[in-house]
Amino acid sequence: MILNTTWLWAAALVSAVSWGIHTFVGGGQIVPALFGSDLKKMPKYVLFFVWHIATITIAAIAIGYALAALYPSAWMLGVQSTIVSGLIGILILGVAIWQRMGLKDMPQWTIFLVMVLCGAGAMFF
Repeated sequence: MILNTTWLWAAALVSAVSWGIHTFVGGGQIVPALFGSDLKKMPKYVLFFVWHIATITIAAIAIGYALAALYPSAWMLGVQSTIVSGLIGILILGVAIWQRMGLKDMPQWTIFLVMVLCGAGAMFF
C-alpha cells in the first residue's frame, strides 16, 4: 500500500504540535496541580505515570507518521498511528458523553480527530 506523503507529513506535524502542547503547556498546568492535590500517594503517582504514557504515545504517533512518510515500506506505521489516534479520540469523546460533560470540557478529542483525518487522507487520497 502506498500512502500519500503530504497527508502523512500533515499528520506528523499535527501530532508533533499536539505532543508539544501536551508536554509543555499541559505539563506545566496539570502536573503541578496533580502534585498539589490531596490525593493519596499511590493514585497520584499512577496519574503521573499515565500522564507520561500519554506523552510517549503522542510522540510515537508523530514518529509513526513521519517514518511512514520517509519510508514507503513502513506504511503500516501510518495506518497504526491513525487507528491509535482514532481509538484515543473515541475514548476521550466517550468519557465526555458518559460523564455528561460538554465537548468543550474535554477538547482533546478534536486534535485526535484532526490526526485521524490526516491519516485517512494519506490512505485514501
